[in-house]
Amino acid sequence: MIRRPSGQTSFFEDTVYESAFRNVDHWLLDLGKAIDFEQFRPIVEEPYSTTGGRPTDPLMLFKIVFLQFVGELYDRKVQEAVQFNLLYKWFAGLAVDAAAPDYSTISKFRTRLGADRFQRIFNLVVDQARSAGVITDRLRLVDATDVRARVDLFGPHQRKKNKDSGGGGKGPKLPNGPDPDAAFGAKSSKKKFYRYKTHIGFDRDSGLITDLRVTPGNYDDGSEFPYLICEHPPWAVTADKGYDYRNNHNHCHKLKIEDGIIRKRTQDQPDEAIRRQRPRVERHFAEMKAQHGLGQARFWGLAKMRIQGLMTGLVVNCKRLKALRRQPVLAAT
Repeated sequence: MIRRPSGQTSFFEDTVYESAFRNVDHWLLDLGKAIDFEQFRPIVEEPYSTTGGRPTDPLMLFKIVFLQFVGELYDRKVQEAVQFNLLYKWFAGLAVDAAAPDYSTISKFRTRLGADRFQRIFNLVVDQARSAGVITDRLRLVDATDVRARVDLFGPHQRKKNKDSGGGGKGPKLPNGPDPDAAFGAKSSKKKFYRYKTHIGFDRDSGLITDLRVTPGNYDDGSEFPYLICEHPPWAVTADKGYDYRNNHNHCHKLKIEDGIIRKRTQDQPDEAIRRQRPRVERHFAEMKAQHGLGQARFWGLAKMRIQGLMTGLVVNCKRLKALRRQPVLAAT
């Protein structure tokens, strides 16, 4: 019998959900076997501990925020999806005839929870996977990807601002948009972006993201490398030529990590078997962008962009953990 993941149930709604999902194969239906969302309750209830009451269940709101990153859903759209999508309503823990929370309630909850608590939830899942032996830390893959800022630098309003500030109206001479935390970055002299960057450390054996950081787009990839290897040093690490800096090599040496960073110069390249693993992280970024909206910022400001990065990473990790339950390494723990 398929029951709601949380809350009181009735024979009527259990029957409705059972009938609706009898022939449905969706990873959300089985996610509870890999991830116990109740473990997040103490964290999501913290912002309400001194306010004298909470009219809406914080864990239910967290699940709705989770659903935002399963799809590419802004606040109004996720309210609509939870209202009319029976699978989403079931996952959130709502009764069949219950109304979805208002979009403003969802937005306020996400802001109130804050990036640091989202980080703790992300870390909790990673720590549990590591304790269960799913994450082996044998090989860490490190890379970064662009996230376009949520601002139209070439729209009529922005062109007027550029013209007024001496930019001639032809382009973004100086950014003057609604997101001051984003920054220009460039892949080449002709390919520039007003953006953020998402940096990840990726465990080769499990396919799980172990570390994730979000920065403005002008941050050098290599500057974030130490943060992606120091907390739980792997046996080996690999990254592309953008990470080929003395400081990063020194970090590997200090932590006794086999240094698989690809060198800019042809001599003294790392082991070929390690280098060949690097494209795997690019496939991870492709999933995060194509399926979960990481290519475009949903919010303004670095703190909220950290939330987008962490929740996208959490969704991808949860999907992977659900898949790993079919394999002996997780089933035996």
